[in-house]
Amino acid sequence: MITDEGKIFLAAAKTFIDEHVHGAAFDKAQQLPRSLLKLLASHGYLGINISREQGGLGMNALEYGLFTELLGRACSSTRTLLTVHCSLVTETLSRWGTEQQKRHWFALLVSGETIASFAVSEPAHGSDTRGIATRYRKSGADYVISGTKKWISFGAIADVFLVFAKCDEQMSAFLIDRSAPGVRVEPINNLLSQRASHLAEITFDEVVVPNTRLLGAEGSGQLLLMSALDNGRYSVAWGACGVAREALVQMIGYAQQRTQFGSPLAEFQLVQGLIGDAASEVHAAHALCERAASQRMARSCHAGYETTIAKYVASKAAVSVTARALQVHGANGLSDDFCVERLFRDAKALEIIEGSSQMQQITISNYALTAEK
Repeated sequence: MITDEGKIFLAAAKTFIDEHVHGAAFDKAQQLPRSLLKLLASHGYLGINISREQGGLGMNALEYGLFTELLGRACSSTRTLLTVHCSLVTETLSRWGTEQQKRHWFALLVSGETIASFAVSEPAHGSDTRGIATRYRKSGADYVISGTKKWISFGAIADVFLVFAKCDEQMSAFLIDRSAPGVRVEPINNLLSQRASHLAEITFDEVVVPNTRLLGAEGSGQLLLMSALDNGRYSVAWGACGVAREALVQMIGYAQQRTQFGSPLAEFQLVQGLIGDAASEVHAAHALCERAASQRMARSCHAGYETTIAKYVASKAAVSVTARALQVHGANGLSDDFCVERLFRDAKALEIIEGSSQMQQITISNYALTAEK
């Protein structure tokens, strides 16, 4: 449930987002302004899902989800920052880090002094984490890492990377500074979707990593990765709800104002059908996200399953609803004078990131075959 404090927080957050988060401008510039990162940090949003004892805002899963939905409505790239920095890295550190690591990193991450990125995908490997080619070896008390990561959101500006690498068949996770010798970052621009997410290809060439930067036990990387991706899917699911909801609002507004043959588009039954289907998909996706939130807050053993379903359905809804919104806009929907063009592009990435829809189908099916009776 949403606490009274959470209601106040979300109302203030909406005002902040309306004033400072400008998706169209960020999309055209293909970057988020540094001033926005500082503002997000100053309002505590970079520590929204971290406990007050650890320096964060301590919002519960539902409140964090609803905040992510608001960001998704305004700018999917800004939402991506929250997904990467907060869900994939900070929340993972909160669960698996040592007390010393938490004390050191939380102060930097919550304040925005350090921006974090999550480095798993590689040029030849995405969802198949068993094929990760980045390697590490022991060198005395330290580790030496070599390999290349690609499609790393906010990798172009991140100060630290949470990197997954393998030694033989054993996977481990490391926190590696951008400034470490042997790290090379190449920005990736001109993408179809989420253009302000500062994607990059990152090469690690014999990078020496102190043993204090090992996150979790050596060899526990697969467990950490699955935990982190579950957090990421939860954030993406809510972000997808935001994209779909904004597309629905834009579709309705346009249909009510635009006239054809002397009548508003909203009076034509075929357009009403598009709106009715879109509204149903938005409400269904939102309900699944709320269910995932309640399961996560209850620490249910089914929380991961419900999160995967929410991400799968919400991301597909975002693609479907934005396509309908673009259809209602007609030729105007192809122009960046109308935000449905950007929403349509941004929606597609949501079916790919944090595990493609096809990977989610397999996960859901495997669980259903054993648990649904």
